[in-house]
Amino acid sequence: MPDPIQFSRLDNAVRVVSCHLPHNHSVMFSLWLQSGARHDPPNQLGLAHLYEHLLYAWLEEQPSIRRYLQNGAKLNAQCGRELTAVFGQCLSEQAPHLIGTLLRAFLNTDLRAWPIEAETKVIANENAWNRMREDDLEQIIAAHVWQGQALANPILGDENHLATIQPGDVTTYHNTLLRGPNITVAATGAIEQEQLLEATAALSELPGPDSPLWVKPEPLTMYHPPKLSWRSESELARMLWVYPAPPFAQDDRLRAHLLNAAYTEAMQCGLGYRMSRAGLNYALRGEVHSYSDGGFWFIASECQRRDMQACLAAFDQFGDDLLAEKIPDSLAMGRRNLVTNWAMEHDDMYRLLEQISLQAIYKDNAYSLADIEQALSAQHDAQLFGLLKRLFSQAGYMRWS
Repeated sequence: MPDPIQFSRLDNAVRVVSCHLPHNHSVMFSLWLQSGARHDPPNQLGLAHLYEHLLYAWLEEQPSIRRYLQNGAKLNAQCGRELTAVFGQCLSEQAPHLIGTLLRAFLNTDLRAWPIEAETKVIANENAWNRMREDDLEQIIAAHVWQGQALANPILGDENHLATIQPGDVTTYHNTLLRGPNITVAATGAIEQEQLLEATAALSELPGPDSPLWVKPEPLTMYHPPKLSWRSESELARMLWVYPAPPFAQDDRLRAHLLNAAYTEAMQCGLGYRMSRAGLNYALRGEVHSYSDGGFWFIASECQRRDMQACLAAFDQFGDDLLAEKIPDSLAMGRRNLVTNWAMEHDDMYRLLEQISLQAIYKDNAYSLADIEQALSAQHDAQLFGLLKRLFSQAGYMRWS
């Protein structure tokens, strides 16, 4: 049986990746651009995010696209630290034509006369809302881990900088992105790779890798172990344990994901039992964030403020016992949990679309589902304990209460 994940690279370095799911009735698709907060000029923080808003507004207004949206198709966009994505979903019979229409509209984007003031106000409201939140842990950690470096730039940008951006700045930014290596097209669902390649035909005319490319951002030069605390008005105390993680392109990233899931699962089960016996309530979660040349993973714990010291002591003691291999089955349980979750995630078309896209962008290929499951299953507990001990020696600790 052929693998459903197929990867192609056009002569001009545009990446095209798909996962054919013939029994689905719809297709999820995405256009990825190597554009994010990391690429913002120092005096124009938020340019990439503003561009994402304007690009989406332009695409949504095109009559050829609006026809599909008025008949049930979905379209959205997002901007991150290194990547911007326009993504959507439609019925399988609409997909090849809609994807082709979307890509042609992208190539013909004209923002010179586009009123940017309205989108700037939308972003200002996003910033105001974000200042009220205390759970944007990825931004909090990134700002501290990579302080002073472009990867730590706030995705929403700086309101003072945004006020100075002109339509011409956004147009120049857009034109800089029109290079093959900056673009990836992906789809999952009832669409074959040949259909997707036909839909991307318009992109084949873009300049390739021999043309002037986007100036690559400065590489990361250091990792700052987080040591941070601040006051919150909440009745909850929050604690973070932060660890360095390999870049997305490195094979060890899979082990970092495995370790994060295994450690978090072990904490959820084993620590949960201990804390419930002690009459303590808490919440716990773990995440991995990987980029082109760096990353981190963290464990976040939350409890009532009055219980903070007791929760810290219980957490630290469990971690010591885990490192001392006094709870030998914990990481094995976590590994089994991750393999199961990975399989279930691939029933989620959006998560599958994101995974195959990131593999294509950062690794210039796409793993098969069998390869991923085999890699996860092949990790031995001894390897995981060794990696866990090495990462614990590099861990930063953050607390706010």
